[in-house]
Amino acid sequence: MDTPLEPNALKRRLLTLFLVVLACVAVDRVSKSWAEDNLDPHLSKSYLADTFRIQYAENTGAFLGMGKDWNKMTRFLIFSAATSVFLIFVAVTTLRHPKLDRIELIAVSLIVGGGVGNLIDRFVRADGSVVDFMNMGIGGLRTGIFNVADVALTAGLIIWILPRKKKEDGEGAPTV
Repeated sequence: MDTPLEPNALKRRLLTLFLVVLACVAVDRVSKSWAEDNLDPHLSKSYLADTFRIQYAENTGAFLGMGKDWNKMTRFLIFSAATSVFLIFVAVTTLRHPKLDRIELIAVSLIVGGGVGNLIDRFVRADGSVVDFMNMGIGGLRTGIFNVADVALTAGLIIWILPRKKKEDGEGAPTV
């Protein structure tokens, strides 16, 4: 059985989680507010030889619009209620896991921060939609329209799954 974290380690983790989530939510909220105030859903702006586009969109679904045609209650239960429970579970598990290293803590904090950023939209917007406004690609090969919260969540997932060199004694980066 793993030993519980020392109180100072738990405080450091909580502070890291809080600061990363706060930063994600702040940048996400500011960028979405800017998008709502400045972008037209019928016009896109293209940059870097059309590699990057900005266009306002509202997504009632999830990744690439999945679930957008579900009824409002189903969307609420899955995209808001279940996601809230999942993010709380992930945050609490992260805080309590004795062998979590710094990189893993930051990765999970980005995932939680991105999730919270999109949850705020779902709770404050009457239709439960999320504001999206960025798109990347080359020619016809393009991403869906996304937002800063999606970037944080995706970055967290990538960091989480990337292999890291382990120390010879089998331990990863120092725990927090």
